[in-house]
Amino acid sequence: SILIGAALACVLTMVQRRRGEPGMAPVAHRARWRAVLTAAGLAGLAVVLLASWWFTGTAAATYRGGFLVVGGASAAVIAAAATVPGGPLAGVLSVRPLVWLGTVSYGVYLWHFPVAVFLDAARTGLAGPALLAVRVAATVALAAASYYLVERPVLEGTFWRSVRAALPAAALLAGTVAVVVVGTVAPAASAVSRTAGTTRGLPAATQASLVATHAFSTRPLRFLLVGDSLAMTMAVGLGAGSVPSYGVRVINKGEFGCDPDTSVAIWEGLHITPTSPCVDWPALWTAELARYRPDVVGLLMARWSVCDRIVNGAVVHVGQPAWDAHLEAEYAQVVRVLASRGARVVVFTLPFFSPPNEQPDGAVWPEDQPARVVAFNRILTRVVAASHGAATLVDLNRLLDPTGQYAAQLDGRTVRWPDGVHITVAGGEWLQQRVLPVVAEDGLAVRATRAAS
Repeated sequence: SILIGAALACVLTMVQRRRGEPGMAPVAHRARWRAVLTAAGLAGLAVVLLASWWFTGTAAATYRGGFLVVGGASAAVIAAAATVPGGPLAGVLSVRPLVWLGTVSYGVYLWHFPVAVFLDAARTGLAGPALLAVRVAATVALAAASYYLVERPVLEGTFWRSVRAALPAAALLAGTVAVVVVGTVAPAASAVSRTAGTTRGLPAATQASLVATHAFSTRPLRFLLVGDSLAMTMAVGLGAGSVPSYGVRVINKGEFGCDPDTSVAIWEGLHITPTSPCVDWPALWTAELARYRPDVVGLLMARWSVCDRIVNGAVVHVGQPAWDAHLEAEYAQVVRVLASRGARVVVFTLPFFSPPNEQPDGAVWPEDQPARVVAFNRILTRVVAASHGAATLVDLNRLLDPTGQYAAQLDGRTVRWPDGVHITVAGGEWLQQRVLPVVAEDGLAVRATRAAS
């Protein structure tokens, strides 16, 4: 947009100079054209301001003509300011603080993103206008420092004439690296030491029954885990050495983006239509039941169910009675399908989320709010209670977040990904002795029932 506006202003200026009227475009002496250019510039300024308030980095309209509109509006502002020197836009944009801001604007552009990443709501304890003010102040201060210490000396050819130049250069480089590293790197996952063949958490009677049915060797209990990427990542650690340790073979069938609902979801302001194989989940999971013949089926998903949804043009979300009733009926149907071939269903509650991304004002995105997770877990509790014994509830939320809030580490292990959503391999292994004994007992009960029939 800057290039378009600058090019237009240059063309008008060159034409004006050929006409021998320095300082004014060839049409600017006509009141009518001055009024047209001024009106276009003011309208363009209004569009730019509204777009700055309305558009977000994930809004679909931003990429479907939004940038083009903003580019045209910016060109109108630049053209009006350059070709009507006595106009209101030229006067306002000639105010010394704005001229100075334009001088350091390249540094503002370079610094604003790492500053926004580092000075987030979690680190500052601020949100809304207060957080914005701190970010703007820090960005302008860094931009001014880089301009006076580095940019201007480089432009004037004096930067490297003295050894003293090394000090500001090194300071700015170190500051940039520190901001980027601290703002984006999460703690490394801790290694988990696990002794193969141990049976921690298994009652003696359960262990004896597993031995009798050869579950630790040739006939392990089959545990089919379905759901979204949360299930997929948990299954990796949960299934590590699970047969010799717990007599359970974990079959990982989690799918990225799995969602039983077909309505449009809103994630970080972006409208997303479900496209995973789970859109046709009854056929998908019925086929997997037939293929793997599991003793137990685990269900872990709903990352998308706690998002805002668009239904019949209205935005709905978990916590609203009508939508809660819809979700409860939907997940009850899921449990019925998963239990249709005699397998026991283990339903996992949803843990809390803490992604590093936040809204521009520092607020938490709706889908990351703990209240959404609590409301959804109440729905799962009711679904299991109404399943007539077909399902067992495993409170994954209590296991991974024992203090009632998001926990990235437990017992010295990093159990969650840096994205604040998924479960690490170490986390899955940590969950083994807390989850697999439940799976083993349910699986043994199913096998006994099948043998009796």
